[in-house]
Amino acid sequence: MPPELPADFWGTSLQKVMLFLCRRPETEFYDLEISKQSGVSRSATNYALRDLAGRSWIERERRGRMSFYRARLNHPLVRQVKVLDALLALEPAWKLLFPLSERVVLFGSAAEGRDVPGSDLDLLVVTNQAGKVKPAVLKFPEGIQVLIKTPVEWAGMAKSHSVFAREVERGLVLWQRP
Repeated sequence: MPPELPADFWGTSLQKVMLFLCRRPETEFYDLEISKQSGVSRSATNYALRDLAGRSWIERERRGRMSFYRARLNHPLVRQVKVLDALLALEPAWKLLFPLSERVVLFGSAAEGRDVPGSDLDLLVVTNQAGKVKPAVLKFPEGIQVLIKTPVEWAGMAKSHSVFAREVERGLVLWQRP
């Protein structure tokens, strides 16, 4: 799981419930589970779930007397919440990389908001200072995968139009030296 964020960032009950569901998109939960695990009161959870379901950001499925909820990964706003969550988790890491890098790119499922628990956060770091970047990367939390390339190596990969290079180019540029 990403590190804890400032309490005031995801401060509303609606945001906390949405983030809880976004971090576990493949799992269905009933309201009491969401309340207990997200730390939001049951009444606030129920209000948030009705609101989010009304916006079609989450799915609601009735089974008997119970309703089960999960995030809709096909909704673009839900994917953007997931991307923002990934970026906030990466912020301390990328701040270490900026002074040492020519370019830092988040790519893969996290850049698209399609990651699930257990997915890695994939970063490409283009640098002429690999010897300084490697020790910085060792300080990163588990689950952040970093690919380090020199500008020449990356230019060669990008020119070859490899599947991997195209995947990275679709990612989010977090930093690029002007």
